[in-house]
Amino acid sequence: MRVTPRAAVAAGCAALTFCGSAAASAAVAVPVPAVTTGVAGTAGVAGTAGPVVLTGAAWPAFSGREVFRIVSLAPAAKRPKMTAKGAFTARGYFQRRSRTAVFPAGRLRIARRVLRTSYYGPVLSTCRFKIQQRGTFLVVRASGRYARVRENGRYRTTITGRLGRVAPGECSARIVAYRAVSYAVGIVH
Repeated sequence: MRVTPRAAVAAGCAALTFCGSAAASAAVAVPVPAVTTGVAGTAGVAGTAGPVVLTGAAWPAFSGREVFRIVSLAPAAKRPKMTAKGAFTARGYFQRRSRTAVFPAGRLRIARRVLRTSYYGPVLSTCRFKIQQRGTFLVVRASGRYARVRENGRYRTTITGRLGRVAPGECSARIVAYRAVSYAVGIVH
């Protein structure tokens, strides 16, 4: 049985942390509020009467560029490994079902919006395939040491794998090799 590229890798894509259809991801899209900056040390939120001065406890504990990396070696991995480097550094895992990054010092709940998904393969001679996805993400809830973290940015996911072989020039729908790597780069503020 010949398998179309989209049908062959649907199982692998559905199991990926940041993967999904554009229609499914529209439900979790969260708008990012506009922020304008003024004098050093002040930030005005669009629509307010004047600048809001952030002092003392209002400052987040972390700020700057942050890179999240999620690696999964199985299509149905419920808790792929996750690392964070930049404004803060941590190692933990990603709870796929709740879309929550779990680190020893706290948790970050992440919403994402898929902008583009590209399918390549499977190549019938090798049964290898590749899926690439790009989109945006937003930290919608944070707890523990990261309670004041607010972050948004872009993500890129690449899935590579190989399907089982039925006969020469024919691939099955069974995934025999799989690797998914997601990079999410944003600004913590």
